Amino acid sequence: MKNYTVKSGDSLWKIARDHGFSDEKALSSLAENSELFADGKRNDFRINPGDKIFIPELISACHKVAVNGKRVFKTPSRKGFLRLKSA
Repeated sequence: MKNYTVKSGDSLWKIARDHGFSDEKALSSLAENSELFADGKRNDFRINPGDKIFIPELISACHKVAVNGKRVFKTPSRKGFLRLKSA
């Protein structure tokens, strides 16, 4: 977990992708970033150099699952992201 300082030319989407997230909502919806995105004058895409954005830690795991097998995945946080890829 860390804070990222926005630089000139950054976008929330680019920051999210650079830190392993699939889209900007993963960062803008966090309670730790609520001050940046709560007021009506700002949106997810308008950030300014010098803004501090909280970046949560990504937890990565690999599980082999049989085809048509059923698995339940639980994450330690309120919101989890699950990426599936075929081998």
